[in-house]
Amino acid sequence: QSNETLQSTVSTSGETFHSTLGASNETVRTTISAADTTLVTTLTTPYGTLHTLVNTSGESNATVQTTVSPSNGTLQATISTFGETLHSTPSGSNETVQTTISAAGTTFRTTISQSNETLQSTVSTSGETFHSTLGASNETVR
Repeated sequence: QSNETLQSTVSTSGETFHSTLGASNETVRTTISAADTTLVTTLTTPYGTLHTLVNTSGESNATVQTTVSPSNGTLQATISTFGETLHSTPSGSNETVQTTISAAGTTFRTTISQSNETLQSTVSTSGETFHSTLGASNETVR
């Protein structure tokens, strides 16, 4: 149409599928390749970008990565069950949250940081360590 473009490619010999939809204010791109091993989806709008990556090849069929980037923040999440790792980071204009869970190394860490407050917590059972820090404008606990 006058403000829209649709492009699609299918290749059965190389197991590749590619689709692109472009409008005046929106872009969608999807890629599937290598015998159901990789799925990539990208959605771009004036309000933000959504990116999803799923890798299902062999042992690493447990990897999922999602990224959302709006105009005032970023959300990134990574899940890998083969390595027992969960990482999530949302970031806004006045807030940062980071969470890391690693079962292989037995580590849990959470960090929350706002304009006037910081919360940090670390648990490590392999090294028998627990650490927690809460800092506000008039308070600190460790």
